Amino acid sequence: MTEARPVDGRFVLTLSRDGLSCSAVIQAGPPDSVPTEMSIRAALEEQRIDPRMLIEGAIEELLDKARAEPDAEHSAVIARGTEPEHGVDAGFTLAPDLRSRFDEIKRRNDFLRAAAERGEITDGPSGPGVPDDPGDAADAIDFRAVSAFVIVRKGDAIGSIREATDGTDGLGVNGQIIPAKKGKSSPVKIGNGIEIRAGQAVAAFDGVLTHRIDLVEISPTLEIRDDVGYETGNIDFPGDVVVKGGVKDLFVVKGGGAITVHKLVEASTISGGPGGVVFKQGMAGRGTGRLELDGDLDAGYLDGVGGVVRGTLRVLREIKECTLRVEGGIDSPDCTIQGGRIESTGPVTLGVIGGPGGVATEICIGRLEHYENLADRAEQLASNLALECEKTRTEFESLKQSGNLTASQAERLTELQYVQISYDELKRKITESCRHMLEVIDRSPPTKLSALRAIYKGTRIQLRNTVLSIREMVQGPIELEITPDGAISCLVRNEQRPVGEIALIEDTGERVDPVVRLQSISSKAA
Repeated sequence: MTEARPVDGRFVLTLSRDGLSCSAVIQAGPPDSVPTEMSIRAALEEQRIDPRMLIEGAIEELLDKARAEPDAEHSAVIARGTEPEHGVDAGFTLAPDLRSRFDEIKRRNDFLRAAAERGEITDGPSGPGVPDDPGDAADAIDFRAVSAFVIVRKGDAIGSIREATDGTDGLGVNGQIIPAKKGKSSPVKIGNGIEIRAGQAVAAFDGVLTHRIDLVEISPTLEIRDDVGYETGNIDFPGDVVVKGGVKDLFVVKGGGAITVHKLVEASTISGGPGGVVFKQGMAGRGTGRLELDGDLDAGYLDGVGGVVRGTLRVLREIKECTLRVEGGIDSPDCTIQGGRIESTGPVTLGVIGGPGGVATEICIGRLEHYENLADRAEQLASNLALECEKTRTEFESLKQSGNLTASQAERLTELQYVQISYDELKRKITESCRHMLEVIDRSPPTKLSALRAIYKGTRIQLRNTVLSIREMVQGPIELEITPDGAISCLVRNEQRPVGEIALIEDTGERVDPVVRLQSISSKAA
């Protein structure tokens, strides 16, 4: 703050340090010594105060007060500049619903951390594993269902973006420019997977959202550094999932893309998309572990696992006591399978099937249930049509051999000729349908089992509708395959042998192979 005292010494002008205001102080004194407006304005001019900055009427009001009370000191701001409007800092504000999710995750993590420090977290399939959440019942945390990750979908609003502004310069009482401070850039980096649209941050694709003090981004891959358990909750992610640890009992991992688990998968549920699933170590399902996979499965081993693999199954070491349906075939030449039941639509290659002591092991390959039902319908249609044809033919021949036909008999004879033509057309359509089904089946994967090292007694092998019960242990390599005519080809150590030498062909009471039945319908119709 600077002061300027005029020659008469009765008043003082004070200029603020920032140059934005100028004040006048009229000191106490005799009534005839009150300064004049001209003297104050002259002093202002001497101090280079811009006349535009004077406050209208402020000098006159101050002088009126001094004249009314000359023995008192009076002061007033008589000139004021324009303050600069400083720029606004850039920033990012998370969408309220996502902020709530992150707050919920922080709460669950804090609770788990405190429970762990108290030694209250247990591990095992029988109990909840963590103590009850002491919060209100409505706010209690389900540590399995509540995920520790924030998942967003393409197009979701992530938050709002505030750009930095330059601000507006101010003007001091001397007419000098007072520069505004520019807004600072945001400390939050807008990273991968986020698009900016009209000041809004929007998810560019499905993924897991990361939000820190210095970063907000979306990753198309969910990477879990440790186990899937109480710390993570169940996983339901639209993209690829990579688990560096394992998957604990009773937890669920669902991925829309590929799933990779580096350590043990316990009695959990794994649901995978077409990207395939890899268990680097294996899965110990203990009879309750489930698979629902739309793609391939590669695993070190499977033990006590049930479910469906719609791609190809590749297991490195062992399949034990599993109940699985595989729709893309099994390609596991070094694997031993013991116990359980495996159904495969495609060919199966294994190392060893069964084990010493007659471990009950079942493998079903190429069951054509859909075509069995179609063959049933074709057989029924062909049978009914044959009966009707025979009735028509008998009546036609009887009328034809008659002597003089009445008008109605002649009309009936003509009618029977047309009926016979329509029956022939139906017969042709049935034959074409059966042949078309046989062509489709012929293009299907071969119904074939290869055991490279051995098949043990106690193994039951179903090739379509034929069930074989292995009599004694057979050293491999062994190949069993359904031939185009429905017979079973048996190759043992590269030598063709009758399948009856190694297996008992069981009479299960099931329907004959649909291929044989469709071939029979076609040949009879022809």
